[in-house]
Amino acid sequence: MIALNQEYVAERNRRSSLGSWFEAVRSGAIGAGIKAPSQDAESWRYTNPDLFVWGVFDRGGVEQVDCMIARAAVSGESSQGDLPAGVVVRRNESLTAEDKQLVQEILSRKSREGLAWTEGLQIATAASVTVLRVEKGRSVSDALSIERISRGVGSGVSSVLVVVVEEQASITLVEDVRRDAAALVLTRVEVLVKKGGKVQFLSCQQLPLTSQFVGRYGFSLGEHSSARVFCLGLGAQLSRIDLDCRLEGVGAEADIGALAVLRDEQHHDFRPIQQHDAPGCRSDLLAKNVVLERGRAVYYGLIKVAEEAQKTDAYQTNRNLILSPNASVDSIPNLEIAANDVKCSHGSSTGQLGEDDLFYMAARGIPRHLAELLLVEGFAGDVLNRVIDDTVRQSFAKSVEERITGEA
Repeated sequence: MIALNQEYVAERNRRSSLGSWFEAVRSGAIGAGIKAPSQDAESWRYTNPDLFVWGVFDRGGVEQVDCMIARAAVSGESSQGDLPAGVVVRRNESLTAEDKQLVQEILSRKSREGLAWTEGLQIATAASVTVLRVEKGRSVSDALSIERISRGVGSGVSSVLVVVVEEQASITLVEDVRRDAAALVLTRVEVLVKKGGKVQFLSCQQLPLTSQFVGRYGFSLGEHSSARVFCLGLGAQLSRIDLDCRLEGVGAEADIGALAVLRDEQHHDFRPIQQHDAPGCRSDLLAKNVVLERGRAVYYGLIKVAEEAQKTDAYQTNRNLILSPNASVDSIPNLEIAANDVKCSHGSSTGQLGEDDLFYMAARGIPRHLAELLLVEGFAGDVLNRVIDDTVRQSFAKSVEERITGEA
């Protein structure tokens, strides 16, 4: 396990090309040192941190990561060209003083309990920092794709993306995590949505099974703003996603969907927090897992309501479908409520395909393998319907079918 201390920070600074301004960010994130995570901690109980190949960053890692942001074409692939009017993207050396200050403020926030070490490592090793801004009042009709292209095989990749959606602006972002050949991919995405703004953020992770993935996603929602978030997990041998949705302004709304399809010996840990800090906000989360062969899924969700967040309306639901006797699921939904005028609930269920359903379809001439596929696709379909962009939803559905049938 890497010793995260100022000596390590100094070494990373010597290797980095981000500039002196980020050296202070690294030093602030590490402080006097951060204790390595242990499976004894609640935040790592279901995913052993020792299984991650953190040591790739002791061997140099990847010093260059290109975060490509472009218009999304009809096929779902990215199309190079000018960005839509009202969208400004700056990275690394082109960041303004305002951009740098924003990045520093975001990365200096107190992390979720138990994540200080992984966040510290991600900041210390970051090889790319990108800021995307949507101008006030701009409604961007074209979906934008986000891709990270790294140089190097078998190393580590670490990057930071900050998105600012100004007042009354809107945008759809599609993150494609698939092209890295690195052993360990660390991503940090922070989205700030200001008053009346709207964002749809859709992420699809299809890394090869030779890779591991740690994703950290934060959404800060201002007054009467909204976010639609969807995370699709299909690749990587070992993955963990920490998603924080903070409803900080009155009347903010968040709709969150997540789907993972796991086979072989894949392990996927999804940990969302719906944090209500202001009154009159609404959040709704639906997370599903389809687990085959020796796959394992972990869901650890939390709705957290502050004392001043009266009139909160919050829900979280986790549904799991197990298709093998060797597959397993851990589902732990939680509520932490300090207000007294709220509507909050959580639910969880885990099961197998119903024999009655299979018999019904067999009686109508549908072969068992096709009946199973149709039932699994039906199970996944309602959460995929949370993706309101037709093109992206169809692309995600195709990827899900290929993963279920073993074609991908």
